[in-house]
Amino acid sequence: MTSKILFVTVGEKLDPIYEGFKRIKDVNEVVYLVSNKTRENAEKLSKEFSNLYISNIVEIDPKNLDKSINKIIKTQETLRNYIIYNLSGGTKVMILACYIIACFKNQKAFYVFKKDDGNMEFTEVPILKFDLHNIVNKDKRAYKILNLLKNSPLQVTELAEKMKLEKSTVSGHIDKLENQLGFIEREPIDKRSSKLKLTKTGEITLNIIGGIDGRV
Repeated sequence: MTSKILFVTVGEKLDPIYEGFKRIKDVNEVVYLVSNKTRENAEKLSKEFSNLYISNIVEIDPKNLDKSINKIIKTQETLRNYIIYNLSGGTKVMILACYIIACFKNQKAFYVFKKDDGNMEFTEVPILKFDLHNIVNKDKRAYKILNLLKNSPLQVTELAEKMKLEKSTVSGHIDKLENQLGFIEREPIDKRSSKLKLTKTGEITLNIIGGIDGRV
């Protein structure tokens, strides 16, 4: 069986985390995602399960979605195992950051909550899957466009010059990135011209692809 790395969003309540450990088998490593307020809980869990799991505690910004996403992506750069998330604790931002990454990287997630009768309910979270290999990768022009827009917005003519391509060729890729995928958007300069810039979705896509050597 494929070994799993379990990412756990840690909040104040630990019962859903304990229940998650019971439900998910073949876990050999746990990454606890914490805020500065919940690190102590993660340290307790890490010590308690030290004979079962390798563990790592990663503190992320519990209120900043961008920083949280980037920190989790960075943490996963060298991990090649099957990754699953327990989204039962932590802040809404932490949970949302994990869910977004799970969708982009075709990972799995679950949620555990306590029912009125006191029993714990285990629910698998539906994941919206994106096949990034067929959308954009480091060998395609779409990736180069996103990478060029990473630092500052550019006009279509500027992109064409940097890529040494015809403007019409670049415009075709831009149409897909803008209208079909929502990875870029236009920033008006005046009534007749605009610059292209990355959307939040485009930034996440670029970070995921760039952070894992082009593999998702």
